[in-house]
Amino acid sequence: MPTKPKGAMQSIKEQLTPFQVSDWKPNLKDKREDGSLKGAGYFGTLKRPDGGVSGEISLGMDFGHGEMDVPLMVPTLAAHELHYLLTTPEHKLETDPSIFKSIQKKAVEHAKQRMLYGKPVFAEEHEEGTHPTPVF
Repeated sequence: MPTKPKGAMQSIKEQLTPFQVSDWKPNLKDKREDGSLKGAGYFGTLKRPDGGVSGEISLGMDFGHGEMDVPLMVPTLAAHELHYLLTTPEHKLETDPSIFKSIQKKAVEHAKQRMLYGKPVFAEEHEEGTHPTPVF
């Protein structure tokens, strides 16, 4: 007996299942482009479907003082945006321009807000993994 095709909502729900947090921690070899040590990120270190992990996915941006890395995995992301970052290879993030632009906009807004208050753009140690996974 053939199986019934899944509806669009069922497919979306399967894609947005809760993200799995990994117990892997960044080490001294995990450095950003500027040489600073990476952290576990705002969501903690999350498992990727390819078997890897991501705590921070960053992008170089210029705010008028030269290029700097800013995190793309920020607390204001919707679940489908976080899912996109975890399932899309970094060199292919611009494959879906509408999602990527939305993620980029949220990352810029988040970075500007943190800089306004004198905070680093990346999660500080006491903030790592403290934000709940976004859900719909």
